[in-house]
Amino acid sequence: MIEAKPELKTQPRKLLLTQLGNTNALAWSEAFEKNGLGWMDPEEQRQTRQNVMRYMDIPNAPPIEKLFTNQFVGKVKLTAEEWRKARAWAAPYLPKKA
Repeated sequence: MIEAKPELKTQPRKLLLTQLGNTNALAWSEAFEKNGLGWMDPEEQRQTRQNVMRYMDIPNAPPIEKLFTNQFVGKVKLTAEEWRKARAWAAPYLPKKA
């Protein structure tokens, strides 16, 4: 991350790891395992668009086909062992259940 965005050098490393951990723990899904990293369910994207339009009062959001595509993702797939390691790394960052 820091190589790609050098300005992050000014942020505490622990904060960056927490942000990355939270993102990974919440974003990784069974769909990633099945379809490859970055793949997103089209129906979930339609629902997200609807929620944004409804709750952010955006009546004219572009159609989903202009906002979202899986065309460039899904080619990278992890092995079962790589998923095990990734989940173990992200586990401390999962939200605590009430």
